[in-house]
Amino acid sequence: MNDVLRSFQSRGLVDRPSIAASGRSRPTHLTAQGEQTIRAARQALESVDLAMDAIAEDPAHEQLLAGLRAVIAALEEGQPTEPDD
Repeated sequence: MNDVLRSFQSRGLVDRPSIAASGRSRPTHLTAQGEQTIRAARQALESVDLAMDAIAEDPAHEQLLAGLRAVIAALEEGQPTEPDD
C-alpha cells in the first residue's frame, strides 16, 4: 500500500506529510490533480457502462451469448461443439 501511495504522490495525485506528526500515521489527501483524475476515471467508466448497455440491448446479444456459452462448453469438455440456433 505504501508503494501505491508513493506512486500517487510522485504523480501529484495525493499529498501527505513527509514525517508523521505522531506514531506512523501520515494523513493522505487528494490533490486537485487527484480529484480531476478521479473525475476522468468515473467519466471513462460511465462511458464503458453505456457502451456495454448498448451491446446488451442489441438483438444479436442473445446470439453472441449462445456462441460464447458453446465455446465455454467446448473448452470444458475438450471437444468442439456447434452453437444452438
